[in-house]
Amino acid sequence: MENYKNPVLVVDDDRLIIAALKAILEEYFEIQAATSGEQALAMLKTNYKPDLILLDINMGGLNGFQVIRQLKDDPATKEIPVVFLTSHTDSRTKEVAANFGAIDYLNKPFDETSLLNCMLKHLKPNKKEVVSVENKPSVLMVDDDILIISTLTKILSPFYNLRTASSGEECLKIIKKEQKPDLIILDITLGGITGFDVIKQIKVDYETKDIPIIFLTSHTNRGYEEQGLSLGAADYIHKPFVPEIVRLRVKNQMHIINQLRTIQELSLTDTLTGAFNRRYFDDRLDLEWRRAIRHESSIGLLILDIDDFKWVNDNYGHLVGDIVLKNLVNVIKPCISRAADLLARWGGEEFAVILPGTHLEGTVVVAERIRETVEATKNSQNYKGNDDIYVTVSIGANNTIPKTGSTMESFVYNTDKALYLAKEQGKNRVAVASEEW
Repeated sequence: MENYKNPVLVVDDDRLIIAALKAILEEYFEIQAATSGEQALAMLKTNYKPDLILLDINMGGLNGFQVIRQLKDDPATKEIPVVFLTSHTDSRTKEVAANFGAIDYLNKPFDETSLLNCMLKHLKPNKKEVVSVENKPSVLMVDDDILIISTLTKILSPFYNLRTASSGEECLKIIKKEQKPDLIILDITLGGITGFDVIKQIKVDYETKDIPIIFLTSHTNRGYEEQGLSLGAADYIHKPFVPEIVRLRVKNQMHIINQLRTIQELSLTDTLTGAFNRRYFDDRLDLEWRRAIRHESSIGLLILDIDDFKWVNDNYGHLVGDIVLKNLVNVIKPCISRAADLLARWGGEEFAVILPGTHLEGTVVVAERIRETVEATKNSQNYKGNDDIYVTVSIGANNTIPKTGSTMESFVYNTDKALYLAKEQGKNRVAVASEEW
């Protein structure tokens, strides 16, 4: 159902209106069009049943009122909601439309946001969530011209969560202090630092370098475009711009972003367990370590190992061992509920958990929660006769506030050393790394 699009029929004898509606709506709806009332009625005599009809009033041949009357007289089509879309603005026309059974009425020229919201409001509840615009991708628009910001907002707001900045300095503050956007639309000529200065700072920062940037500027000199692209811009749009071109270029970038994220997710995930792999663990720990140095904050690390896992493989076989590993990940994940926490497969039957911004006490609490939950959990299947498999884990815990000069390698080494201490002390326990190591 994730790819489902509500079918919508657009009925208008103006092909430019149909083209404009398709450009706005095809992102979320399956659009069919008819250029006359007669054609619309013929389409509805087939098995085609849209979830909503956008219907013009003034058309050659049958007008919108005549069309809706036939729709409401036919049991097969009378329940289809109809929204009139017309240039008439007088109250009498609206009253007549309501009397004919229209559920809503929108004026031409139509506002994109109002149009989309109207359609979502009137679609059937069980399908409404499919085209919901909640959790939309985010776009940061950076321009010191309020008219440009206003125009971009009108073009993009139906499809994206928008943030604005009127200077390069404000843009950098937003992406470093707040949630990073999926895409940035950036003017070159700004008061203060220029768009070129902004992109240079974004691209040298590990945490922001992958955010795609579209330059939007009135400069027509080819050298500006070449410089922008050479600095890492994903695209370049000239002012004055065509709204549909802006929308399509942003859409294309979002499509590329989604493809790259899918590829990245596949390359950074352990194929057996679904946890992150060692490669991603190393990259993420490096990122969190540098962030902790910058903010003078603490970081926790756990390395855990399944006790006597060789016995499981020897007695039940490696296929069963694989199932135990997968089940273990499903048991651990609820124990680390924060979005910033990360679970990765360290190697073999070892796993690691990164706990950014967590003090020693909190690190130990998470470790004990994992240990106790694993110990109390029976694996979900019987593997040999009526045997149930229970496993335990030993965990090495470590916590520090990194300082310039301290090394991430020694932090990991001491955490691993704590794990072996837990094994030596009898297994199924948590051992904490010593500051003296």
